[in-house]
Amino acid sequence: MATNPADNRPRPEPGGLCSRFSIEVGEQLAGTAPLARAWVVVEQPGAYGRDALVESYLPADVARHVSSFKADGQVRPLLVRRNAGRAHRGERSLAAGGPQIRRAWWCRADPGSAALWSLPFTDPQELLALDLAKLAAGRPDLVHPDAVPDPEPMLLVCTNGARDRCCAIRTRPIAAALFADPDRAERVWECSHLGGHRFAPTAVQLPHGWVHGRLDLTTACQVLDAARRGQLALETARGWSALNPPAQAADLAVRRQFGLDTLDGLDVKQSTGDPNEWLVFAPGHEPARVRVFSEPVRAHPDSCGSDPTLDEQWKAEILTLPAC
Repeated sequence: MATNPADNRPRPEPGGLCSRFSIEVGEQLAGTAPLARAWVVVEQPGAYGRDALVESYLPADVARHVSSFKADGQVRPLLVRRNAGRAHRGERSLAAGGPQIRRAWWCRADPGSAALWSLPFTDPQELLALDLAKLAAGRPDLVHPDAVPDPEPMLLVCTNGARDRCCAIRTRPIAAALFADPDRAERVWECSHLGGHRFAPTAVQLPHGWVHGRLDLTTACQVLDAARRGQLALETARGWSALNPPAQAADLAVRRQFGLDTLDGLDVKQSTGDPNEWLVFAPGHEPARVRVFSEPVRAHPDSCGSDPTLDEQWKAEILTLPAC
């Protein structure tokens, strides 16, 4: 690994992968999920640019509408496609939105009420009728009158190589294998930039909003299969998207301490007396007190080819173990 003698920080080698640096410095997964209280997903074949919503074949007015409630983590928009190989063979007619039936999904990452809603469409302009204010307000059932519940969980794996090549190099082989698996193919999609590509392969499981990282084919299958059983695959979990990063770290510390694999989010509240202390309420237990603080980690890049900038991570320490 090349270093800068002036500050002794690791410098990315030409061709180095940010996901490799993240592993080398021992960066942990907990507390790294993007903040998203709700998700809206649009099936959009074709190639994606760095900013997929505006650098794809999705019409600009539709892209603006789908991303209109993105601020402050209210609604996280994603594009999905069946596979990048097909997209990069230049099927422009499909990507531009011909008569093929496509789908949109949305959900809230709410504890105890996670549900996925689906709407078929043939013309992307139909998506302008989505009332995303209702989604942001916690009423996914009122987003569109023709939407129907989709009872099966789905796994979206980030392959947005134009945003960061780790997502392409590490994730596309896994996506291809999942698409070839008849038991899982219909519930797996490639998606646009998810966030945290240094943890590639990374994915989000909807409707529950659990984000995962450093997947391989085996663990990707485990995430989806566990969700179908109503369980969380703890090993690869980065956090529940409805929580901010320190709350995610507190939540996962308690889950891993007690092996709590429920998909429902635990009740996590910041202490009124100490902003670094969190109370985590788990079913069947008294609340756990957890201190969350910033811990230094060797500086490393957050994207392939960038300079090292990340030098801290969230660390959770359980102060009081809940009684059973």
